[in-house]
Amino acid sequence: MSSLLEWAGVAAGSGVLGSLITKVFDWKLKTKEASAAIPRLDAEAAQIVANTAVSLMAPLQHQVAELQSRVEALETEYEASQSRLGLALKHIRSLYSWIYTHAPDHTPPAPPKELELNY
Repeated sequence: MSSLLEWAGVAAGSGVLGSLITKVFDWKLKTKEASAAIPRLDAEAAQIVANTAVSLMAPLQHQVAELQSRVEALETEYEASQSRLGLALKHIRSLYSWIYTHAPDHTPPAPPKELELNY
């Protein structure tokens, strides 16, 4: 038993026991600091992701708005051309009707091959 007490006295006197206790408390303190830092890092990461998303979305929103205005302009142009085309076809049909009525012995000129009209 005395040798055990001698060893305990040597350990306490040499600072081994004190250094072990200090290491244990340091380890616990670092673990607490690390666990406290994780939510802070998560919040910083979320902020970085949000800022990146905003910086990437701004040019895309501008492009989408520009494309929407172009589509609207093209739709308006398409509707105008379709109505003009419809009027032109109606006029051509009335001309053919007039030709067949007033000049039945004459044949009207043939439409261009590109139109591929099937009467």
